[in-house]
Amino acid sequence: MSVVLTQSNSQYSQNSWYRPRLDRRSVYSYHVTESYLTEFSLNLRRKGTNYLAVLTRMMTNYMQIISFAASFNLGWPDSLKRLYDSISIISSSSEMAFSLDCFFDNAGVSSMAQSTPTFFIKALLLLVMPIMALILILLVWGLYVNIRKVEAGTFSRNTIVSLIVVIFLAHPTLTSNAFSMINCYEIQPGEQWLQADLEIMCWNSTHKSWFYAVGLPMLIVWVIGTPIVSLIHLIRNRQRLNDELFFSRYRMMYQGLRRKHFYWETVNTFRKISIVSINVFLALYPDYIKAIYAMLILAIIFKMQEILQPYEIPVFNWIEQREQIASIVTFYAGLYFVKADVSEIFKYVIIIIVFLVNAWFLVLWGHVALLQFRWNWTKKLAAILKKLICRRLNE
Repeated sequence: MSVVLTQSNSQYSQNSWYRPRLDRRSVYSYHVTESYLTEFSLNLRRKGTNYLAVLTRMMTNYMQIISFAASFNLGWPDSLKRLYDSISIISSSSEMAFSLDCFFDNAGVSSMAQSTPTFFIKALLLLVMPIMALILILLVWGLYVNIRKVEAGTFSRNTIVSLIVVIFLAHPTLTSNAFSMINCYEIQPGEQWLQADLEIMCWNSTHKSWFYAVGLPMLIVWVIGTPIVSLIHLIRNRQRLNDELFFSRYRMMYQGLRRKHFYWETVNTFRKISIVSINVFLALYPDYIKAIYAMLILAIIFKMQEILQPYEIPVFNWIEQREQIASIVTFYAGLYFVKADVSEIFKYVIIIIVFLVNAWFLVLWGHVALLQFRWNWTKKLAAILKKLICRRLNE
C-alpha cells in the first residue's frame, strides 16, 4: 500500500486544487497581497465609493473561478494550462497570506509531527487564525488611539474595516482547507484517501475526529457563517446603508452596488463556494459531469445578474456579465478537451475562442480600471483599449 500511495501522490497531487506553491510563486503572491492590502486600506480614508476596489473585487472573483475551473481534470491543453497557472499565481495571493506551509517547513514542524499529520495541525491553526488576527487588530488600533489621542469612533471604524479585510483575504484559504478535509480520492476499491495528503485515510477514527473538531466548525463558522452573518447585518441595517458613519465602516461589503441589491457580493461568495463544493461532493463522478453542474450554477447566477443589474454604474454590470460569460465558456470548452474523438483542429479553434472571450472581458475591465487613475499615460492607454471594445460606452 505504501508503494501505491507514493506513486499516486505524484500522479494525483497535480490535479488537486489544494497543492503547495513554489517559493518564487510565494514571493510574487505576497507582493500582490501587499498591493491588495494597500488598495483596501484606502477605505480608511476615502469618503466616497472606491471604484477601483470594486473592480479589484470583480477581478478577484474572476481569477478564483478560473482557478477552480483549472482544478477540474478536463484535459486542458498546455497553452491553457499556462494561462490558468498565471491566473492561479495571482488568485492565490490571499491564500499565500494565510499559508502555513513556509512556516512549518522553516520551523521543522513537518519533520517533528509523528503521531498527528501536519495537515491536521495546519487546519487547527487556520481555524483559530481569524480570532488571533482580531486580537492583533484590537491591540494595534488600541495602541494607535492611545498614542495619537484620537476619538473612540476612529478605533471602531478602523477595527471593523481591518477585520473585514482579514476575512476577505482569509475566506478563500479557509474555504479550500475546510473542503479539502472531505475531498477524498478512491485509489483502490473501498479505500478512500485524502487528496490533500494521500497518507491520511478518509473516515477512519482519526480523520473523523479531526473533521468534526476542526473541519466542520471551520466550514460552519468561517466558510458559510461569515457571509450569512454579514448579510444579516446588512439586512438589519438596510435603512442605514447611505449613512456616512455606517458606510465608512462597511463599505467593502456593498460599495458600488445599488442599495436595493446590497446583498449581491454574498451571492458572488456562494457562487465560489458552490464551485468548490461540486469538486468535493461529486469527487467520484467524472470531471465532465462536475463541469456541467458548475456551468449550471454559473448560468443561473448570470441570468440573475442580467435581470437585477445590481451595480449603480451600467458599465460595471457589463464587466461582471463578461466575467461570468468567460467563466461559463471556460468550463464549456473543457467538455471538448476531455473527449478523445475531437479533432486537433477543432481543439485549436476552441482554444482561440477561450482566449478571445477572456480577452473580451479583460479589455473592458482594463479600460475602466485605467480610467480610475489621473495620470496621462493611463488615460491614453484607456483610450486605446476603448477602441477594442465592441460595445458603446456611455461615459
